[in-house]
Amino acid sequence: MSVTRLLLLGAVACIVKAHGGHDVKSDDGEWDAKSYAEQHMHKEHHIDTFDLASFFQLHDLNRDGFWDRAEIEAVYGVYHEYSKAKTPDEQEQQAKADKIVDAILKKMDTDRNGLIGLKEFEAAGWEGLQSFKDLGAEGHHYDVESEFFLHHEEEFHSTPDTQTDESY
Repeated sequence: MSVTRLLLLGAVACIVKAHGGHDVKSDDGEWDAKSYAEQHMHKEHHIDTFDLASFFQLHDLNRDGFWDRAEIEAVYGVYHEYSKAKTPDEQEQQAKADKIVDAILKKMDTDRNGLIGLKEFEAAGWEGLQSFKDLGAEGHHYDVESEFFLHHEEEFHSTPDTQTDESY
């Protein structure tokens, strides 16, 4: 191996070591037992205390008092790059979106107008928001770079010990 390659390999090793370990602190078992809403609010919004009305209002993106198809899709991150990467083509992506939206509307849209109002949402309760994690709909809202930064920071740099210059 050439000296240049050895130096390059050594430099990369130093950078990785300086960044610190990324031992995964999995709380998935604990969170899998929670409702989709609890998981979503904790992982995507970093909010652990909320009620049905605040969850609804946070995701009523156009502030008209109803969730429409696009807002339901946004709650589940249906068209986020991470979700799209788990679907082979646009036709299957649309089928996934339809499956999710149709299931949520079936549970919550009691007047069958294609919209979910706050009263309908509250009547359905947390059980109305089922998980579609198996479909790759994990609720990501932001672009890929922001999602990576947000989740990387919370996973590996969330304590004072891991927020030092040496940790990066």
